[in-house]
Amino acid sequence: MGHVRWRQGLAVVAFGITGNSCQSRVVADSPEEYLSEPPAQIGQDPSHTCTGTDPAGGSVHRSRDRTSVAPPTTSTLPAPKEQPVASSALPAGLTVGRATELAISNDLPILVVHGEAGTTAAMIYLHGVCGNIFALSNWASTASHFVTILALRGDIPCDSGGRRRFSQSTWRLNARIESALATVRELRGGQLELKHPVIFGYSQGAVRAQSLALDYPKKYRRIVLGGAPRKPWLHKLRSTSQVAVFGGENEETLHMKTGVNELNANGVSSRYWELPDAGHGQYGMGGPRVIGDIMTWLFTPEG
Repeated sequence: MGHVRWRQGLAVVAFGITGNSCQSRVVADSPEEYLSEPPAQIGQDPSHTCTGTDPAGGSVHRSRDRTSVAPPTTSTLPAPKEQPVASSALPAGLTVGRATELAISNDLPILVVHGEAGTTAAMIYLHGVCGNIFALSNWASTASHFVTILALRGDIPCDSGGRRRFSQSTWRLNARIESALATVRELRGGQLELKHPVIFGYSQGAVRAQSLALDYPKKYRRIVLGGAPRKPWLHKLRSTSQVAVFGGENEETLHMKTGVNELNANGVSSRYWELPDAGHGQYGMGGPRVIGDIMTWLFTPEG
């Protein structure tokens, strides 16, 4: 199926796909490498004022009102494994828990974090405006116990820095998601479920995630909204089964908590988590534990 070459601490993984040339490589080994990338000029969301750079996308703002409307969930998940593991149950050459870049036919490359052997759930990650797609490395290893992560790049380039943002076309975005899922499923020897991927949107990605839930209500049932610039919309999320919402301790979160309360009051199972000592565009030291708790909640049968 493929082979692995190690060079200076980086695993370089190459794959061949029938009728399609897919090149996959590990892009970095640590969150520090990912987040040391120089920030691009951040696009300003018209809904709020930008006061700083944002690795994950969207503008940065400080908390003005920390009124507790929906108390944050306390993390209980044990610390994640530090090193990714290679599994013999997956096709040769796949490494679990670490981001690899994968070429997709007729589209931009995506990042993939393979889930453990036997893990079939898929999660689509949508970054923010001109955001750092590699920011997911903060919690990728933890999430790989539950899902395989497919991180799409926005389809519109930003002014500088090689970063991107997403257009408003949900039809195009859904088609890109389907293409990426099919490619990764083949890489995993069929170990990937295609029909109901989790959608994880950060900042602008959270807005796009809600639009996907509205336009494809039977497909996108479990939603994760991080650093949402506006209150989660009930009319877009009414058909979902679970909505996880999280924000940073040092950003405005009142609208997120209010949205969670409205969703629960209208029969949509929803919970709020808070990242300690984190602003908008940051996952911080608590990222792995918080995202791990969210994954546990999403994939616990009783919800």
